[in-house]
Amino acid sequence: GGGSLWVADPSGSSLQPPKTPEGLRITQFDLRNPSAPSSSIRLGRHPTALAWSDSTGDLWMSNFNDRSVTRRNAESGAVTTYPHIAVAPGPVVVKDDVVWVGDWDIPRVVRLPAVGSGRPHFISLPVTRHPAGVTSLAAGADSIWAADPEDRALVRIDPKTNQRTRFGF
Repeated sequence: GGGSLWVADPSGSSLQPPKTPEGLRITQFDLRNPSAPSSSIRLGRHPTALAWSDSTGDLWMSNFNDRSVTRRNAESGAVTTYPHIAVAPGPVVVKDDVVWVGDWDIPRVVRLPAVGSGRPHFISLPVTRHPAGVTSLAAGADSIWAADPEDRALVRIDPKTNQRTRFGF
């Protein structure tokens, strides 16, 4: 996003906070100038998944360890954290002016406005097996796609109506 490649620290996430600062950073690589050194950006939370918003120039990060989602403006460095978004926020994707966050522990997707303010909207997924949770999200074909492998399902969410369609496999 924004001419850069953004990478979360490779230490991964766990139920325990990282013991070293390495778990609390992202690295920015300038794709327009491959010879430029990368820059390491220290964060207050451990980033899990990353997504870019073209319309706002923001990098969105799920923070598995503390149930939050963080937005960081690439130009200004301003950081905003949205607490208690999910039990275990995992995958994140941005489509248009909406940020979508999957919950690893609950079969639901959280919808947040990428622009302005607004409350999160929780969209429960139709499941037939438990436990269930969202491990992957994608945007495409005018839809949001949520993978729930425990339920052996892919769910299509219409971003205009929040209508859900389950595809079992």
